Amino acid sequence: MELAVQEEKETTEANNPNAPDSTATIPEESIKNIGEYLHCKRQEKKLSLRNLAQKANISYTELHRIENGKSFPTVSTLRKLAPYISVAFDELLLTAGYSFEAEGDDAIYLDLQGNTIDLFEKALKFYTQNVELFFLFEKWMEHCPSEDETFVSQILSLLILENEYKKKESQPLNDEQSNFLSFMNGIRYLTKSCNLLTKDNLLSEKTPEKI
Repeated sequence: MELAVQEEKETTEANNPNAPDSTATIPEESIKNIGEYLHCKRQEKKLSLRNLAQKANISYTELHRIENGKSFPTVSTLRKLAPYISVAFDELLLTAGYSFEAEGDDAIYLDLQGNTIDLFEKALKFYTQNVELFFLFEKWMEHCPSEDETFVSQILSLLILENEYKKKESQPLNDEQSNFLSFMNGIRYLTKSCNLLTKDNLLSEKTPEKI
């Protein structure tokens, strides 16, 4: 999907106090509006300013200036932010006031590397692969607190890393990798034990006492 956007070249770092003011030709109201919009979206995702900056790989100072109406985000910056605040890239561009042309009327979504993806195709693949897990995640995401989101993200990252190590088991693993796999086996054993305890407790609560 082609995007025709005009993006100014960044000649200096956003955290350079001697950098020229890139907002000189942009209406003050537009700068303020996109800053407030990004601030609200970040808060909806329960992300701190520093946390979002780290995830999107932009400087904390740059994001702070944008949210406070001191600087205007480039297309590159918006591309990095879009996935982490769960906003379609084209919607973010329009909100910022950029003009662009895209093929078709479909919203433009990006992955974490800034590449265009077919969100419907991704969801459909997830749905067809494991429908129970699909709806389990949907139900969980509706009410989960931010600390749970962080915890689940960390667990999924560990599982991905475990899978990568297992693929290399035909090759010699170093001590760190072997210890990690042993740790994950321990986590799996603990999880199974917890599941059994939970089921036993539920059964005991449902079983009426004999008189």
